[in-house]
Amino acid sequence: MFAGYEQECEKKLGSLRARVNSLGDAAGPARRTAIAAAEADLAEARELVDAMELEAGSASKAERAGLMARAKIHRGSAGALAAELKRVSLALPREALLGCGPEERAEREEQHARLLATHDRTRAGTDRLREVRGLTTQTSRPRPDY
Repeated sequence: MFAGYEQECEKKLGSLRARVNSLGDAAGPARRTAIAAAEADLAEARELVDAMELEAGSASKAERAGLMARAKIHRGSAGALAAELKRVSLALPREALLGCGPEERAEREEQHARLLATHDRTRAGTDRLREVRGLTTQTSRPRPDY
């Protein structure tokens, strides 16, 4: 019975590992669905580890230590995957952080380019005004009589 629980637990942990690894690519409703499925896999894996520990507790003394050690390894794997799931589910994809999709990002980059061009034109105009001001200051001074 322990071997069956262990085999099922390994399948669930493998499925959970794959779901956690794929979360970085998902966004929006698909991401929420993937997180929910990963959390369900995690809960099932933990239940299977509990069942393994119960089976190990009812085994003979000679087998008990080895079975408990194997169950402990699976519990540790489940804990590590739970921490990774939490970390990945809290980290938002780039589009969510930027608040836009690829089309909106392209529009923002275009607006940014226009802003930079306008800034350059304004700076050139300001420089030209300074030159003209300098010229008018020089020409408006009274000439000394020689």
